[in-house]
Amino acid sequence: MRFNGPRLPGSGARAGFFLGDGAGVGKGRQIAALIKEYWLRRPVGARRVLWISTSADLRFDARRDLADINAEGIEVVPKAKDSLPKGELAEVYPEGVMFVTYSLLAMSSSEVPGVKKGPLAQALKFITDPAARAAAAASAGRGRGRGRGRGRGGRGSASRGGSDDDSAAVAAAAEGEVADGEDEMQQQQEDEDVDAEGGGGGGRGRRKKQQKKISWKKAPGSALERAAGELYASHVAVGSRLWQIVEWLAGAEGGEVLIVFDECHRAKNLVPPATPGGSFAETRSTKTGLAVLSLQNALPNARVLYSSATGASTPTNMAYMARLLPVGFKDTMDMVNTLKNAGLGSLELFCMGLKATGSYLARTLSYHGAEFTLADVQLSPQMK
Repeated sequence: MRFNGPRLPGSGARAGFFLGDGAGVGKGRQIAALIKEYWLRRPVGARRVLWISTSADLRFDARRDLADINAEGIEVVPKAKDSLPKGELAEVYPEGVMFVTYSLLAMSSSEVPGVKKGPLAQALKFITDPAARAAAAASAGRGRGRGRGRGRGGRGSASRGGSDDDSAAVAAAAEGEVADGEDEMQQQQEDEDVDAEGGGGGGRGRRKKQQKKISWKKAPGSALERAAGELYASHVAVGSRLWQIVEWLAGAEGGEVLIVFDECHRAKNLVPPATPGGSFAETRSTKTGLAVLSLQNALPNARVLYSSATGASTPTNMAYMARLLPVGFKDTMDMVNTLKNAGLGSLELFCMGLKATGSYLARTLSYHGAEFTLADVQLSPQMK
């Protein structure tokens, strides 16, 4: 119900859920059950799940958990100990459960061959190049209703993907993020200063700062276009592993995917900006925290599950939970700042409110009937 309930205010993103059960309760099987439920509801060819955890070896546990609930037919990729392939992932994995680590997700600067010219890069060019938008609009006007968008680079209904209701919900909520009367959001991308050798004279040249306008905020667009705009605004390198994974997820129909942040406390070092509206990139946040936040912002239609027995020890550690926004807060930063100034009693009431609204579940194994004894053991010299 949480995934299909009201959208979050401001961003229009789908609300998420926090599974905070203690050790031994069975979070792995619960994640597997959620994947199976998602798998049965989605059409064949549009089922894409991203399972992020702390170690690549845990993919074997993921396969075991799926097998335990009779879901052996759901493939976990990459197989065995293979690494994630290069190029467009959709050509290798049309659908499946992609198991990756937080370390791989945080490789935001290393370029993956074959990704810089993929569908997501094309979508970025479309929303940042006025000439490309004008040409696409003109072509759509001439060929409307003739199946445009069925190909790889099309702009018709098939490639824009998803239901009109979901796109409209995201666009309507995003309307509030842009000032009234403002048609486009401006995003400045600064290229590093480079020295250029002059012809025999050792002249020095300097690239000028480029400023491009992005209009994806107020237009529904496709899942790929919104993802490209969010990654661009977050300064995610084109062709990085994060870019490659988001491209695979956004390629599903309407971006209707499932993202599981297993052991999500790995992203807790996401430091909120000192001033409202500030950039996370300017803080001392870790690459993992920034990557997790960028992934959520790029896919507003994704179902997001946070899973950890120790999700947060302080309110600041909840900054990465962008989809866990209770009623009464403007955004995640408002929630974090309010809780920081509240007392311990208020934090307990906050957790009770999350549970009451179906956003949070935290159970532990019962010790009823357990017995133990205290014993003094003398260590031998060999043991010492």
